[in-house]
Amino acid sequence: MRYRNGRVLVVRPGLIGGPGDPSGRSTYWPLRFAEHRDPVLVPKVSEGEARVQIIDVRDLSAFILEAGLAGEHGYVNAVDEVHAFGLVLKLAREAAAAVAASDGYPVLEQRMVDYEVSRMAADSVNPWTGPTSLPLLLPQEDGFAGFARRADARALSLGLHRRSLRQMFEDIVSAGEGLEVDSLRSGLTAAEERRILGG
Repeated sequence: MRYRNGRVLVVRPGLIGGPGDPSGRSTYWPLRFAEHRDPVLVPKVSEGEARVQIIDVRDLSAFILEAGLAGEHGYVNAVDEVHAFGLVLKLAREAAAAVAASDGYPVLEQRMVDYEVSRMAADSVNPWTGPTSLPLLLPQEDGFAGFARRADARALSLGLHRRSLRQMFEDIVSAGEGLEVDSLRSGLTAAEERRILGG
């Protein structure tokens, strides 16, 4: 503190994810698509409504270390770019398929069944995180309008390097091979998904 004359670097990361994410939020979708279980229940959201912004913990920690050693100070949003929820699902699906192909396994052409988010309360499904949830899906309410929309310009100007969301998802699948979504702290278990699908 003294050598910076009391000036400090305050890093605001938002949602943090990556391999081994203890919350299960960033790991659920890629690991769900990696399971040979069909179909996959996915929330039906209008284009432009749902957004996701996840920074990989490895990129965040590298940025904090490098910016701190460089003597940077002030407030900075260390976040990833904003992604539409539908694109996040697409990238998670592609990542699971890419890892399966690289490991020599057949790629399962899973069907995706649209789930009306208006049913969530009746089906006891939670948004965002936790047991019996659809991870990363924010409630469509005014109070969440600013979530996953943080500006990243200053962090980039200070040297934040971010791997792609697709790469993060591939690393999650590779690190979690053999890990079933039933063991995660967020998402739907196989039994819960079957119940909602009516099976």
